[in-house]
Amino acid sequence: MPVKMRKTLVCLLVIVAVAALSAVFIIAYGNKETGTDYESDDMIITRKQLDNCKAVYALEGVSVSDDEVIKKIVTDRLLYKEAVKAGVTLTDDEVWHYMNETKETMKKDPEVYKFYLSYLKDTGMTEDEYWEKSFPVYKRAYTTGKYRKYLKGKFAADHPDISATDLHKAFDEYYDKYTDDLYEEYTRKYGNVSITEK
Repeated sequence: MPVKMRKTLVCLLVIVAVAALSAVFIIAYGNKETGTDYESDDMIITRKQLDNCKAVYALEGVSVSDDEVIKKIVTDRLLYKEAVKAGVTLTDDEVWHYMNETKETMKKDPEVYKFYLSYLKDTGMTEDEYWEKSFPVYKRAYTTGKYRKYLKGKFAADHPDISATDLHKAFDEYYDKYTDDLYEEYTRKYGNVSITEK
């Protein structure tokens, strides 16, 4: 994975996990107790969550609109639900392993680590509390990543005529369409996602 993309991923994971510890985010991303299912298809995104996500993109020099961030948040939730339906899961040990990798990657980048420590200071949490409390959020994020790999394997098996050289590009196009279709289906069924100022 390119360094810049890995840095963005780590920043996003940190923001999502920290934000997930607030009650409003639990409403937006589902029931924290169940961890694998959501009580409602309603999604509420706060202005602060939206601005935090945009700030991460800005760290990478990428300007994104509110609508693009909303689509990303909603799509991530929908992908997680699809992963669960497909039986794509991770053990707790696997999640802790990936979380430890994320920790180490974060510490190697002074800008990302400073950003993370600033979040901890704002929330009053220790590093240990952060990792313990954010475990369910990381589990969802890593499960979604594993689901993408699962889909790529299925795509490759269903398209043996595509060369190994062209497979990555073809799958990316398929995956983009798949995620766009998930989002469009959701908005057709439930309408647009609202942003709350709280």
